Amino acid sequence: MKKITTLCATLMLTVFGLHVNAQINTFPYVEDFESGAGGWAIVGGGSWALGTPANTVINSASSGVNAWVTNLTGIYNTNENSQVESPIFDLSGTNNPEIHVKVWWECENSWDGAVLQSSINGGTSWQNVGAFGDPNNWYTDNSINGTPGGQQEGWTGNLTNGSGGWVSASHPITALNTQVSVIFRIAFGSDGSVQYEGFAFDDFSIFDITCPQPLASYWSNVTAYTADLFWSEPGTATAWEVEIDTAGFSPTGTATYPGLLDTNVTATGLLANTNYQYYVRAVCGTGDSSLWAGPYSFTTLCIPVASFYENFENVTAPAITNCWNVLYSGTNQFASVQTNNSAINANSGTNSVRFYNSSDLNPVWMLVSPELTNLSAGTHRTVFFAKDNDANDIIIGTMSDPNDAATFTAFDTITTSSSYQQYIVSFAAYSGSDTYVAYRSVPSGTYDYTYMDDIRIAEECTMPTAGTVSDLTSSSASLNWITSGTTATTWSIEYGPTGFVQGTGSVINTTFNPHPLAGLPDATTYDFYIISNCALGDKSPWAGPFNFTTFITGVDENTANNGVSIFPNPNNGIFSLEVNASDATVKVMNTQGQIILTKNILKNNAKIDLSNNAKGIYFITVTSENGVSTHKVSVQ
Repeated sequence: MKKITTLCATLMLTVFGLHVNAQINTFPYVEDFESGAGGWAIVGGGSWALGTPANTVINSASSGVNAWVTNLTGIYNTNENSQVESPIFDLSGTNNPEIHVKVWWECENSWDGAVLQSSINGGTSWQNVGAFGDPNNWYTDNSINGTPGGQQEGWTGNLTNGSGGWVSASHPITALNTQVSVIFRIAFGSDGSVQYEGFAFDDFSIFDITCPQPLASYWSNVTAYTADLFWSEPGTATAWEVEIDTAGFSPTGTATYPGLLDTNVTATGLLANTNYQYYVRAVCGTGDSSLWAGPYSFTTLCIPVASFYENFENVTAPAITNCWNVLYSGTNQFASVQTNNSAINANSGTNSVRFYNSSDLNPVWMLVSPELTNLSAGTHRTVFFAKDNDANDIIIGTMSDPNDAATFTAFDTITTSSSYQQYIVSFAAYSGSDTYVAYRSVPSGTYDYTYMDDIRIAEECTMPTAGTVSDLTSSSASLNWITSGTTATTWSIEYGPTGFVQGTGSVINTTFNPHPLAGLPDATTYDFYIISNCALGDKSPWAGPFNFTTFITGVDENTANNGVSIFPNPNNGIFSLEVNASDATVKVMNTQGQIILTKNILKNNAKIDLSNNAKGIYFITVTSENGVSTHKVSVQ
């Protein structure tokens, strides 16, 4: 809560030997800049301006019409470092002073940003209070005195990587609560290009807080489903509350974890590979709670998978989405690995991933896969599509740590072409212990790009073999085949009269092996092909053609009918055939419709020997003066 005390006086101060008119500001201090600069001043030039200047990226105030704005659109300034300094504040009578301010950060590149600093010696030296934005991406310049600490120093407000609009931010300043003359400044740092980017602040205030916000929130032991959250207590609170949800949620003020008696909590029941944000506040007593500090962000880990397929259609940045990671080392910040939203550069859909180099002489780019559970099994392969503006190499390797390029071990190399081609690298010969696959692009020069799309890592989808037929009749058959591996979940069968062109036959998708066919015409020879349909849309090559012939209608189960007698039946392959006719022709056919024996009978009987053939069912067709009949024989 805010403690309201006010005192304001205009005095003649001697600051390091200089006599100046200075307004000593005490609390609560509130300045919306609608009546002017309020004692704030531009120092050292730059593009800061008060108001809502024309041709600026930020063209409105948080309230009213006036705000402090820096950076004009279309202006190219080299390494701009500009500052706006506050009037002098007397913090000596405060207990827990806290700054509240509205900010708007519009960034062209994530390494541009601003820092809030303080001085207690009239501006001779400055110390960082906290950064606006991601401290790891803030552009550091010596004239701004070092790298800021960002949200880890206790900023509250969604300031990471550009707010894109007015955002409320706050920061405790307890380290200065005994100082009589404190000057603040907001300093902007740029990488050299300030086109279409900028920083602005408005509604600057300082309050003395009776129940200060928690500080220095951090997390550890993040898993796929849990995270340990920590914070520090700058005041005397003995209870705290935490509200947590997926990133971007609107806080409700209702704690997810109320009544906490220690400065940490283990968040449970989280979703894997999900961005979360949380807020924390102190409870100092009945009706006396701090403001919510946050949001603080973390991402739960991915679950290792046996295989995966990625077409980048739902990936906005491979480094943080869908369990991909990007590693880059080089000297040029304009080399990059990022998704590319352009149908002309995608193999399918509209997205692909692009490796780009503008001027680096020796870049190392790596796109690292999600973690795999069984890469060392020697059964996997990677299948992907790639193209390049030059004949570049992509080195495929394995890694034990997706964040450490030193763990990369090259496995195979492919050379790309100017149009998308499919490439396959088998890991059948791999027997190490790494759990990641990495793709490293090796450019042929500067202004070079490589595109990749539709990347799959999975057990090889094996082609079916040994297509056979069982339960053959004059109108039906059961198709059988053999597959290896464990990835095939369904199969597709295409069949038609012998000699048909694939693509014109009848297609059946099935989960059954064998698969029955019915309604076939008799005495017809068929070809059939089989393909394995594996996980993640992978398919094997087509196997075939295999063939069979349906039987002639009229197979006689009673071998003694129509003047024909077969005995013994079943038999061991050798049996007698008697025909009540003076002349007969005998044909023996297997279950695949193949004729394996033709014989003429002139004296009513003959000995048939099939002992060198496989055991199973055979069909005997007898043609004589009595007509044509077909009989079934079982060889055991």
